[in-house]
Amino acid sequence: SGGTAVAIASGLVEWGLCTDTGGSCRIPAAFNGVVGFRPSPGRYPSEEATPLSHTHDTIGLMTKNIELLANIDAVVTGDSSNSNANNAFRIGIPRDYYYQNLESGVAASIEAFLEKLQANGIELVDVDISTFVEQVAAASLTIVLYETPNDLRNYLQRFFPQLTLEELINQIASPDVAGVLNFATSEPVAREDYEQALLLRDELIADLSAFYAEQSIDAIAYPTLPVTARLIEEESDNLVLNGESVPTFNAVTRNTNPASLLALPAITLPSGIASNGLPVGIEIAGPNGSDRNLIDVARQIERIFNN
Repeated sequence: SGGTAVAIASGLVEWGLCTDTGGSCRIPAAFNGVVGFRPSPGRYPSEEATPLSHTHDTIGLMTKNIELLANIDAVVTGDSSNSNANNAFRIGIPRDYYYQNLESGVAASIEAFLEKLQANGIELVDVDISTFVEQVAAASLTIVLYETPNDLRNYLQRFFPQLTLEELINQIASPDVAGVLNFATSEPVAREDYEQALLLRDELIADLSAFYAEQSIDAIAYPTLPVTARLIEEESDNLVLNGESVPTFNAVTRNTNPASLLALPAITLPSGIASNGLPVGIEIAGPNGSDRNLIDVARQIERIFNN
């Protein structure tokens, strides 16, 4: 959904739809300094959208600000509730995972923004959810690799019966996307492994929901991305992060993918400009189904940022 983010950031449009599996709505939004929203699964209809992984996929929104996001969400869902009129929000800061190995400019921007939030009455508390997110990567990959070929074949049979999955893959121009799909079809995940991953996902979702309640937090907040945008000429399978060459996909989805697997609504907002002059985003994620409360949290954060 990079085109949508660029169109909003450049002023061509004020909002647009996006799709988000592991961060495809939030990542370009953060890179471009706009708002990106991944709702709780099932909040927006998506039956006719091209699927990748039905447990991860959702239609999302990108907008120039939170007020517009709130209004469009209300139109789509019929839900215009405001859940916390006093704006007395409590936000967890999960430093043990999300704040590791950040670019220095990203880290400095995020820390300055957190200090501003605290100074303006937002209660921030350190929380440790590493036991949840460290189990996400393996389970998420197993689920996506199993669902992708099956979901795409079902979609093609319904809407494009003249086209096979293999023919579709041969038409994909992006080498990394084609590589993933070729791997998913040539090295299929066993049904038993997939079902075990789904059971783990269900356990993690339930445990994390209880964790939000036990900690009395409305959301957790963390850098959307550990890096700022790279030049298009530098696009490759790897990027340099703090002097080390790391896989681009892993780097940019590290902080966004947990919300996808764990069925959390998540919003990325602009949080400042890094020392290299590029936008930095902060993501907030709430418990499943807390979308309107999360929008209220984001609205208060945006007011503080703009002031």
